[in-house]
Amino acid sequence: MYAIGDFNHRVRNHASLLTRDEFAHWRGFIPGVRDRERYMFYVVGEGSEGPKRDPYARELEAPFPSECIVRKTERTS
Repeated sequence: MYAIGDFNHRVRNHASLLTRDEFAHWRGFIPGVRDRERYMFYVVGEGSEGPKRDPYARELEAPFPSECIVRKTERTS
């Protein structure tokens, strides 16, 4: 699975590749991602592949179907 979006011109490459951890969660880090940038996941599976929305996205574009929007996490100490 790849993370594609405004931050990498929707290019699938080694830098955008996500990996699965020991709990089967997809993980990755893409430097330079900014608040309000649009993104999707590009999933490669048996028999099909294509862009998919993040089921845990904090914000979605409208109307459906559309991309997800990166939102800055507001943390308080």
